[in-house]
Amino acid sequence: ALITAHVSGCLMWFIGDFEMTFGKVYYTWIVEADLLDKPLETQYIASLYWTITTYTTVGYGDFHPVTDAERVFASINMIIGIMGYSVAFGTVSASILQKDQRGQVLANKLHTLNSFAYQTKLDNQSFHKVKRFLESKYADGLDYLQDADEMARLHSVLEDLPIKIRSDLIQRI
Repeated sequence: ALITAHVSGCLMWFIGDFEMTFGKVYYTWIVEADLLDKPLETQYIASLYWTITTYTTVGYGDFHPVTDAERVFASINMIIGIMGYSVAFGTVSASILQKDQRGQVLANKLHTLNSFAYQTKLDNQSFHKVKRFLESKYADGLDYLQDADEMARLHSVLEDLPIKIRSDLIQRI
């Protein structure tokens, strides 16, 4: 992001300077902001500041494009800023949604396990072994059986288990 802001700030300065030097335009954002005779560091900071306020959609208005070329470039920068926010928010939202879905799937699996344990009078040691396994597996994984009937969900729980634990539980059915 910092490199993009740097490049954008330098390009904004270049556009204003180019128009004054070759385009015979005497009033650009550089003149408007009274930066023409300022030190290079001040010019760079002002250009970078303009880019960051544009990307973040703050746009204080103290530096603004004056010519058509500057306005086109500013518009492109606004679109880049919006796209950056969209990608960032979309990524965070998808991550949160996936975590919520994993939690719901695990809750469904544990509910099915509880029902099975109650119906078969499963001993605590076996119950907790299966529960720990499921919690470990679904800390990062996900499946989509939330709409299945109880036997299908039980089958899914059994398929998740290692063969030894699965065979111990099947003997109880």
